[in-house]
Amino acid sequence: MVSIMKLIKTNDLPLQPATADIVFRICYDADNWGLISKYSKRFLKAGVKLRKITFDTWMEFAVKRGDTQSLWEIENLRSKLFEVHSLKSGFSCAKGFLLERKPDNAAAMIQVLDQRVAVTSELSVSVIGVDLLMLIMLKTVVVDTELAGYLFFGIETLPEEKQKEVVAELQKLVGDWRSEVVKCQKVEDQKALDAALTADIQAMMNHLLNLGMAFNKEWMTT
Repeated sequence: MVSIMKLIKTNDLPLQPATADIVFRICYDADNWGLISKYSKRFLKAGVKLRKITFDTWMEFAVKRGDTQSLWEIENLRSKLFEVHSLKSGFSCAKGFLLERKPDNAAAMIQVLDQRVAVTSELSVSVIGVDLLMLIMLKTVVVDTELAGYLFFGIETLPEEKQKEVVAELQKLVGDWRSEVVKCQKVEDQKALDAALTADIQAMMNHLLNLGMAFNKEWMTT
């Protein structure tokens, strides 16, 4: 990857959003924060409009390291391009709040994500969908708005599936992420962080229960 990026620079080739997707993912998988920091500056300097999936990877990497300063800097960049959080970026922010000992804020973020996917799912316009929409408009037929979304648009995933994704991300937060972020800290800081996250995740889960979110309560004992 490094050699490819050098080749792009040597030949003065334009950087593309798709290239950023690949580069950021490779850096994440290689656990190379220094490299993703280096190349992110290069892409931003070139004026490349990073896609949601790229921000997802970048933010996940930052929060996995427990680096809240970088996380909020990336979130600031993301929010200038996209008003609405993806599931991944939203959960990264929730984790950032937990690292800052703000479990209520973390719960509020997750509740927003949960409520959003309960109503609708990400939609992408299809050619057939546009034709159907025009037909309905011409006939002035009144239909349920959510059902209309299902009829008129090609849906990435159904709301029920999105709901499962929220629960899956929550389960990973409670289990895998906590252990990952603790391991990334200095040995002398690990015990204190583990205790803080255990307490704050418990508080966050209790808050989610009070807000009416459904999940497996056995996670709270892990």
